[in-house]
Amino acid sequence: MKPSSQLLLDRCFAALTAQNSDFQRGHFVAAEILAEHFPGDREVYSRLLSALPAVRNGPLLFVRPQLAVALCLGWPDSEVIDDLYRQELERRGATGDYQAFFEVRLSRYPTGELPIRLREHLIASEVQGNPYVSRSLARATVRRLARDESAASALMSALVAKPDETSKASVPRVLAAARGLSPDLTAYCVWEIEEQLKFESPELGFDLISAEIRGVHVSLLDALNAPARAAALQSENY
Repeated sequence: MKPSSQLLLDRCFAALTAQNSDFQRGHFVAAEILAEHFPGDREVYSRLLSALPAVRNGPLLFVRPQLAVALCLGWPDSEVIDDLYRQELERRGATGDYQAFFEVRLSRYPTGELPIRLREHLIASEVQGNPYVSRSLARATVRRLARDESAASALMSALVAKPDETSKASVPRVLAAARGLSPDLTAYCVWEIEEQLKFESPELGFDLISAEIRGVHVSLLDALNAPARAAALQSENY
């Protein structure tokens, strides 16, 4: 199929609205492909809301998780996501799926709150114990940082202000994946590696990109191996 073709569009909508599928995450793969090839397209946006309507029941808004993912990636200014984010803050898990949960939250967290909110997610048992959950958080975080320079700056500032071990292991890696190696990030990684090697036993922290607990210095070395540009965000599902 040709990129951005009518056939691709129709196949994506067929997968998005399928009642049964042999591929459990097929709805979400279709959402990502749709957002990648038709971002900001008003006609596709209208067709999405018609095929997967957001339904209100009193004060509650029901949005199918695959619709939330598609809107966050391809139509990030949608008022549907604004409403869903507010509902998520009041009723955690209202999105009904971890990928949608992280895409909605990471797309809307105020810049000043992002470092502490990300740390809360990083230390959660669900993130550290489930590779699918950690991968969803990693990709949502990288997307936010790739498009929002102020968010990346906020994380960089928090990184040099006495972070915990998991922040030391994870934040440089998501920054490098999203925006490549900046001079400031390179300098921090080199300095922190030298500090880690002074310890009799280097610190251990959860590395969001590799989804495992490992030596902080090892994660920082991996961050230094990142390219000097943003990493692609192609789904691992296709």
